[in-house]
Amino acid sequence: MTGTLALILHMVTDPKNGVVQKKTAENVHHLVVDFVLPHGFGFFCMAEGAGNGDRLCKLASFLLTNGAPRVVASDLTSNVRDFRGLSLPEVNERVSPLVAAGWLLPADRAPVSHAWNVNPNIFTQFVERRKLEEARKTRTMELMNTARGSFVRQNVRE
Repeated sequence: MTGTLALILHMVTDPKNGVVQKKTAENVHHLVVDFVLPHGFGFFCMAEGAGNGDRLCKLASFLLTNGAPRVVASDLTSNVRDFRGLSLPEVNERVSPLVAAGWLLPADRAPVSHAWNVNPNIFTQFVERRKLEEARKTRTMELMNTARGSFVRQNVRE
């Protein structure tokens, strides 16, 4: 993503020079590190709109809280509800926005990837969001266990 952005900005500012200037590369670095990554989580949570729900937000949440440097398709189909039952091409389609944004990098050059390396920058850029997501997931699990336990106890008494 940053390489493409550097080329685009270079062509806008100096289309006759074939070499991307150091200043352009630095500007792209600052844009990505200081703006795109910090705002990326919120963007992905809203990007798909009401029609598709918050699939990207759930995927981004999984990546942040899982903490693994690499994920395979089966990690997603097993751990992200919206990915359950999807074929490999469908998984690739769903992860493509995060690939385009640089969160995930295909581990192979195949047209349909089965594994992705997770950009380690997301773990440093979203430390606070990761904590919030972990707390949210913990609360959800506690509520599920409490509700289930209450239901079981109530039915046993009757």
